[in-house]
Amino acid sequence: MRFAAVHKLSSYLMVGASLLALALSGEVEPWVIVATAIVGFLSYFFEPNEHALLRSRGFLIGWNAATLIVFGLTLLSAFQRDALTAGVRFLCFLVVNKLWNRRASRDYLQAYVVSFLMLVAGAALSSELGYAVCFLGYVVFSTWTLTLFHLRREMEENYLLKHSQDAESERVEVDRVLNSRRIVGGQFLLGTSLVSVGIFLVSVLLFFLIPRVGFGLFAQGGRRGR
Repeated sequence: MRFAAVHKLSSYLMVGASLLALALSGEVEPWVIVATAIVGFLSYFFEPNEHALLRSRGFLIGWNAATLIVFGLTLLSAFQRDALTAGVRFLCFLVVNKLWNRRASRDYLQAYVVSFLMLVAGAALSSELGYAVCFLGYVVFSTWTLTLFHLRREMEENYLLKHSQDAESERVEVDRVLNSRRIVGGQFLLGTSLVSVGIFLVSVLLFFLIPRVGFGLFAQGGRRGR
């Protein structure tokens, strides 16, 4: 597969794992999960840099206005009801926003940060074993994604910043590299997956072997709850 295609696919898988973690918690409204999944999935087939409408100023203004409106509704809902659930809905909106506006590396990076916050929210809302599966998937996909993201950013900065005398020709050169099929292959994905799984297993082992001491140790009475 082309380098850019693998990077985009791994990015969406990373976001999908965090969204699935939220869905399995059962604490987020089904319509929020379904709407986020559908609208986010549709963005996969549209490249913002290749469509005039997605690059237009009106499109950006519309997203910015929608963000302000949703943020205001989130604050209102947080004061009236559960702040965590309201924050999760806002995160779902933000990740869709970034997926539709992934024009540069910073947009991808912001989507990764939002997906991590979604994963953390899923941990706070869920106590099911299925979350561990989502977490493992997120670890593998994030390893692919962050490695490819680093390579992509280095490519773009090397060509567009250090060799900016002829911007148009360098842009073509960047596109040629990103569309290359020789940079990333099956061995890369397999190798990084094995490293991720190994780190995950060692982390689980340490989690169960090393004693965990909290403030409850110094309080009267035993620990309560799961």
